[in-house]
Amino acid sequence: MKLAVCVATYRRPVMLAAFLDSLAAIELALPSPEVFVVVVDNDDGESARPVIDTRLGRFRFPILTATEQVRNIALARNRSVEIALREGADWVVIADDDELVSPGWLSELLAMQQQTGADVVAGPVVNRYPDGTPAWLVESGLPLRPRYENGAMLQVADTANVLVSRRVFGLVPGHFDARFGLSGGSDSLFFARAHAAGARITWAAAAVVFETHPRSRVTIGWLLRRAFRNGNAAVHVARSMVPAHAWLPRRIASASYHFGRGVLLLPAAAVRGRAAGVAALQELSLGAGAAAAFAGYRYVEYKRVHGA
Repeated sequence: MKLAVCVATYRRPVMLAAFLDSLAAIELALPSPEVFVVVVDNDDGESARPVIDTRLGRFRFPILTATEQVRNIALARNRSVEIALREGADWVVIADDDELVSPGWLSELLAMQQQTGADVVAGPVVNRYPDGTPAWLVESGLPLRPRYENGAMLQVADTANVLVSRRVFGLVPGHFDARFGLSGGSDSLFFARAHAAGARITWAAAAVVFETHPRSRVTIGWLLRRAFRNGNAAVHVARSMVPAHAWLPRRIASASYHFGRGVLLLPAAAVRGRAAGVAALQELSLGAGAAAAFAGYRYVEYKRVHGA
């Protein structure tokens, strides 16, 4: 079995190097797959080149590289998948360049696939904060990421930590939608479409990766912008999936819920502290992001690079 680990990167060479070094240290159960790595640099200045050049020929796994000249994370992911499939990958693992993988990460993804026969296996992302991060933020665990019961069947996933069968890419022509290349959400749309086409998605709770947050992402402002983006992208993804009569009432109800929850939580923040206040403001930001999307506004998540 051939397996490709795909990562798209943009002007984060230090983080990319750390990701690759963590990948080189993974533990694989026997019989292990034939693993190779695909790195697509979305920087036309090829800032990832020195990181790759210092590892070529000496890295634990073969590395294939390409440059996607157009700045668009969906196009970069598509390029990585195209290379993986062209090289005969039976399975494609997608992760982010700001992550570190745990030693048993890949084995846990594969074990869950073997247990369930799923087409897609997703795993948890754990926050990793820089030194000096405020204690209230570390204790809060923000930004919160999805968590499910081990082996739970899902309707959607994202590309932060996911194992995907080759056949799934055949279910979704075009793969990741370039319209979401700067706003985010192309991964949610891809997996929602795959699920609608019959792909089975499950959760491997022990397949952990760690997301490294630079200082620019451990601020209240960033947390609220991320919540706004999540609410905004969810509406645009729904709009791309089904006719308005099928998604609009549900999304209006969801936005109203987040607004209402935020209003109800705010008074308690005076007693419960800063984390509770930020959680309430995040609910309001989710609702605001959705409301902006109803009006046609698309938030550009990837305008700024964090950790460059």
